[in-house]
Amino acid sequence: MDTVIGRETTLRDNSGSVSRTMSEDVSLGRFDDVSGYLRTLTWINLFLAAQLVVGLTYAAVVDANTPNVHYYFIPFIWITISALAVWYTRPVTRSFKYVAIAASVAIAYFLVILYLSGMVMPIRSIAEPGPSGLVVEWDRPLGWSPIVDYTGSWVSVRLIPYQVVGYLALSYLLYTAVLNISSSIYTGVVGLVTCPGCAAPVLAPLIAGAAGTSSAFVFMVNYTHEIATVLFVLAVGLLYWQPTLDEFSHAFSTRLRALTGGVAVAVAGLHLFHPTLGLPRLLEYVQLGTLYDPRPLLFTLSGLAIFAGIVLVATDLVDIPNRHLYALGIGLVLAYLVGYVTWHTVLEHGAFWPHIEAHGHHDRGVLETVVAHLLDDVHELASKTTEVALLVLLVALYRRER
Repeated sequence: MDTVIGRETTLRDNSGSVSRTMSEDVSLGRFDDVSGYLRTLTWINLFLAAQLVVGLTYAAVVDANTPNVHYYFIPFIWITISALAVWYTRPVTRSFKYVAIAASVAIAYFLVILYLSGMVMPIRSIAEPGPSGLVVEWDRPLGWSPIVDYTGSWVSVRLIPYQVVGYLALSYLLYTAVLNISSSIYTGVVGLVTCPGCAAPVLAPLIAGAAGTSSAFVFMVNYTHEIATVLFVLAVGLLYWQPTLDEFSHAFSTRLRALTGGVAVAVAGLHLFHPTLGLPRLLEYVQLGTLYDPRPLLFTLSGLAIFAGIVLVATDLVDIPNRHLYALGIGLVLAYLVGYVTWHTVLEHGAFWPHIEAHGHHDRGVLETVVAHLLDDVHELASKTTEVALLVLLVALYRRER
């Protein structure tokens, strides 16, 4: 029978001897979990260290050219994430028919990704190939090279190693997702939508060229490989996790407050440390003794108010219902959004303020004016995007507290 002693349950067999305790099982289980995590982290670190050593050796031997230092690490991220995802993914057992369907989808997906990324094209390359139609480039860091170029009569191929490894990993994960399609019906669709974003090194310059030279699109062109890396990690995460709609909804619901807090911190930081309208500019105005623009003061006060709201929700220092705090947050975010629109349109960039000269956009509509300003300033675009996200999350929290 079971004998309860304090918080520890002791199990005894028929002879009355102690077989084991639950506390020992829990301790052993936790020890096994920790040791498993440590073992995994050790292997990851060893894998990264091996890549680093081989990569540095390769760069020294071939005298590789690297435009930026962080370009050196992008292939390591892709290859490491790919290796981990494939290693820990085990496809379910299905009949030959389902395996054939899943393999066909994965192969087709891999070819589409190669095409979207520009690595396989049904036209001849402008560059002249070698006598055999095959050229191998060795002058870039490992992962970026060796690049294999092939130009034939019908197809042009340019294979960048780390991208090929990443796309193969995505295709394998999609293969396992299709096999699990009965339990995760939407994952394949999400993967198909998200993963083509990994072709951003090709798509982003095309978009930027069509849209002009606004700073937002210049940013996209300058950081296309970084954007592609973020999208790649996101796609791998979705295809590896393969959540059902219920699982996704439950995970979102249980972590909603933490997610909202993180986005709120981002919004507060974007306003407090705005490069020209944040706290540093307000301190300059204080030293000069004149408030040349009201926005630094408003940005600073609102940013501090957001941090105060986060503290109140997290600690319950003041007896204020969370629902009231969420409502105040919703009002503040709406003030941000409405204020941004009115500032650039009705208020003519602050014509009411004594130190600001009116500068309106009477030749353009409200929507056109707002979009033009957003696309012309990366910081404003990031700020408004996070504000909209925070508004959605606060509304969700407000409704949940009813």
